[in-house]
Order: sequence, then C-alpha cells, then structure tokens
Amino acid sequence: MGETRAARFARDARLEGERPVRVPAKAERGEVEVEGGVRLRFDVRGDGPPVLMLMGLGVTGAGWEPQAQILSDRFRIITLDQRGVGATSDHWRPIRIDQLARDALAVLDRLGLGRAHLVGLSMGGMVALEVAGRWPERIERLVVCCAPVHADLRLRRLVAGMTFRSVRAFVRAGGGARGLLAARDQTREDWVQFVFNGSVPENHRDFVAEQMKAFEDPRAGRGLLAQTAAVLRHDARLWARRIRAPTLVVAGTHDRMIALGSVCRTASAIAGSRLVCVEGAPHGLNVPHAEALNRHLGEFLSSAG
Repeated sequence: MGETRAARFARDARLEGERPVRVPAKAERGEVEVEGGVRLRFDVRGDGPPVLMLMGLGVTGAGWEPQAQILSDRFRIITLDQRGVGATSDHWRPIRIDQLARDALAVLDRLGLGRAHLVGLSMGGMVALEVAGRWPERIERLVVCCAPVHADLRLRRLVAGMTFRSVRAFVRAGGGARGLLAARDQTREDWVQFVFNGSVPENHRDFVAEQMKAFEDPRAGRGLLAQTAAVLRHDARLWARRIRAPTLVVAGTHDRMIALGSVCRTASAIAGSRLVCVEGAPHGLNVPHAEALNRHLGEFLSSAG
C-alpha cells in the first residue's frame, strides 16, 4: 500500500530537523505596486487553503523556507519581501507597521484572495496583529510567533543597543565601504546572538548564511534601520482586542529577543487565543525547531471551526 498524504507529511516533518534547508526549486513569483510606488515582490507555492507568511526584521520571504517546503504540500504558501529588504525596492523611506499591514493586504488583493490564513514571526507577527485586528474579515486563522503585542522597554533597549553597535562599527571603520562591511559584520554577530542564541545548528548554517547575504546589499542597512524604527513604534494593543480569528500564539522558551512573558501577554490580549511554548527554542525558532513549528502550524491551520 502506498504512503498516505498524512504519513508523508509526518515523515517530512521528522526529516526536517535532520537535513539542511534548500532554496525552493519552484515558486510562482509576482509583484504588486503598493503605497509610495514601491514594487513588492512575493512568491507563491503549493495548492490548498492560502497562507500568507510574514517574516521578521531584516529577513526576506525566503526565511520561511523551512516551513514552505513542508507546508506547501497541503497549503498555498505565500511569502514576500517586505518593504526594506530583499527584492522589494524601498530601502530609503521611513517604514511603519501599518504600512507593512496594508502591503500584506495588497498581496492578497493582487492574488484575488478575499480571505487567508496569516502567519507572522517576530516583526512579521507584529504586522499580523495589526492586519487581523484592523481587517478581521480578511483573516481565517492567525498564528503569531515570538512577537510582543507592543514594543516594551526591554525590547526598545535591546534593539537600540543593536543599532548603536552597528552605527559604532560603521564609524570606527571610517565610514564608506569599509564602514558598511563593519556594520554588516556587527549586525551578523548580533543576529546570531539574539536570533539563534549564539549558535546556528550545523545542518542549517548554509541556509542561514544565504539569508545573511541580504545584508551585503549596500541599501540593506537603510532598510534595516527603517524597519527597526517601525518595530520600536509598534503598539497593537488596541487591534489585538479586535481580533476575531482563531489564534495560535507560539513562543520559544529560550528566546533572547522577545521574552517569554512578553509573548504570553500577546496571547492574553487576544480573546480565545491558544499559547504554545516550544521548549528550548530561540527567537528564530522556525529554523532549528522547524519540526515542532511545522507540526503546530499544520495542525492548527487544518482545524475546522
């Protein structure tokens, strides 16, 4: 007897923790013009209920590859380069969370989708909270991973420290091209420290290194600063109270970026939400703990009612 679809999904999820993540072999690519004349690039893969996935600060849509390569067997996975990163052309202007929220809706509109599931990680989770609260009629189910309901003092201090270290590295290197390289290296060091708790799993190092190449773009520093400013102004407490979609909140117990208590407050702010804690997971849990996250996503997004 042939392997069932469910068994294949479970097998793939188990293997996810054992093999390196690869760049997607096939994905439909599209663009949509959004506020300010920005050309927003997105990728679509798979068939089934649509799932729009929003990545965190400074990371392109390809950061969802550990999920897309598994979940696209059951869902239509939509990822995008949010303004300020990757192929999306806006690296110069100030960015706001509400802009990113409208950008996300523009992608759904471009694809002719009235409703979709929505998944956000870190900054992407902040955007997802605003989308689901301001436009509840557009969201079927919501998943918020490692995201605070608002930028509290701890997060502000942490992000301000990271920004300061990058600027200091730029200045100490004398600015210009050398300064950009020094700032990039400092950003990479902080990113590994706070996103992966100082160590990237060996079987995912090539994938993470590929994601870090985004910082080699000279415009990336400006886009990163613009997104950082948006994070520091984030406050979705009002919108969280208006969320009506069934909601799963996911936290990593060893998250150095967003404290576990902060993610718990996100869950408390959303009526009827369910909180899941991934034991031992860092902030960037979708890579080293892809197996657990994929299982939670698959089960929750497949649930009826």
